Amino acid sequence: MKLLPTFCAALSLAGIARAQTAPVPTPIPSPTPTNEPPVDYAGAIWVPAAPGNFSPQNRPQSEKIDMIVVHDIEGPASAGINIFQRPGAGVSAHYIVSGDGTIWQMVREHNVGWHAGNRNINHRSIGIETEGYAYRPGWYGTAMYEAQARLVRDITRRHNIPRDRTHIIGHAEVPNPRDPTKFGGGSGHTDPGPYWNWATFMTLIRNDARLVDKQIPATIRPGETLPASVTLQNTGDDLWPANTARNPNTALQASGPIVVLATEGGRVSPLSHLRGWISPTVAAGAATDTLPGAPARFEFTLRGPRGLGELSDQLRLTTMPTAAQGTSPVSFGEKIPIATRVVPWVIDVPAPDAPIDASLPNGPLARWSAALPIGGIYAVYAAPPKAAKTRGERSFSYRIETLDGPRSVQARPEDGGIGLLFAGYFAFPEPSKQAPTVAVELQSAPRGIERMNAGVVRLVGPFPAVSNRAPDLSQIPGWK
Repeated sequence: MKLLPTFCAALSLAGIARAQTAPVPTPIPSPTPTNEPPVDYAGAIWVPAAPGNFSPQNRPQSEKIDMIVVHDIEGPASAGINIFQRPGAGVSAHYIVSGDGTIWQMVREHNVGWHAGNRNINHRSIGIETEGYAYRPGWYGTAMYEAQARLVRDITRRHNIPRDRTHIIGHAEVPNPRDPTKFGGGSGHTDPGPYWNWATFMTLIRNDARLVDKQIPATIRPGETLPASVTLQNTGDDLWPANTARNPNTALQASGPIVVLATEGGRVSPLSHLRGWISPTVAAGAATDTLPGAPARFEFTLRGPRGLGELSDQLRLTTMPTAAQGTSPVSFGEKIPIATRVVPWVIDVPAPDAPIDASLPNGPLARWSAALPIGGIYAVYAAPPKAAKTRGERSFSYRIETLDGPRSVQARPEDGGIGLLFAGYFAFPEPSKQAPTVAVELQSAPRGIERMNAGVVRLVGPFPAVSNRAPDLSQIPGWK
């Protein structure tokens, strides 16, 4: 493996990396009970290091484990695996983490890995090697940080290790056993290097969340706004500060990062291709501080977009630093999928407006006014009295005020259901103070049909486009 003169990872100098201050004891069989599971961490793949590259031990019975040391490999994960399995390499760590989050365990935790370049630290610590290069940006990504944080959370829980930077350190922070004023172990290692984001890593280690409940509407209509909520339990170590960033009283505003429920990563736009259906994108912050172990309810709203069909997204708790802190948001805890279905409005106008002035020549028999929640293309149906059906549905003529002006149509019995006549698709303007409603008039009908028995009008939509046939309404809630 090529070495850089100014630094090296734990693997770079196999013999020196150990930097033992006392002779290494002759390897003896591990005292592992026969019924012990093959790995200590359930998410790891067991690939054992070669005997002789670690010290068999019986920790924590023999000595306490109270530290975790983070390294980088100075290469791909496969390089670390190959070196640890090479007989006589004289170097090993307990775990290797790849860039995609795959974890291999190569030394059991009760044994002593040779990774720190300091015998005392080796005997009290667990070593984790990370795929990548200390001085090359772009190697440490979200999948790797999250996988390694889950591993560290599990190790610290089982060994009761405090989750702080005193007990979770980098190889660069290991004291030199020959000179306490120097660090990086006996060989002065500087990994995991300047591109390792300790703030992100420790946030992921100290914060976690479990879904308790979510209330997401099954359906939503275009332009409709509906409440939604997610309840999460704080299963981490840190308090979740309340969302007070917008408190008009500046003295009550949070000075540090707040924890909010957001589309994952706190992105500017939702993951869905239909923008804006979660409003706001940073959906909600808890109303009060949430202590570890306590639940928090995050309330937000959904707004139906114009497009019909399934909507899905993923929410996650996210730390939102203040602008002065200059750090990036960090998403943590359980990922929460949410989904809803956008369906058309079904608007019934059960009775005509006030009586029509019969003195008007060629005036309509009846007139309906309907308030639309959103403009667009609607299918219009009419339901004449049942008594008139035997006299021919095609004798019903309607005049409809549309975006392009008045339209006169003959209603026909097509896919409208029992007692409903399909008049067609029509484009209506956006509702406003000047034009809050649309109008439908019955211009002609079989003899005996008057305003009082003119039936009802139903508008369904909006739809993305006009079709030659009536829409399939079998799956639309509210259609009867």
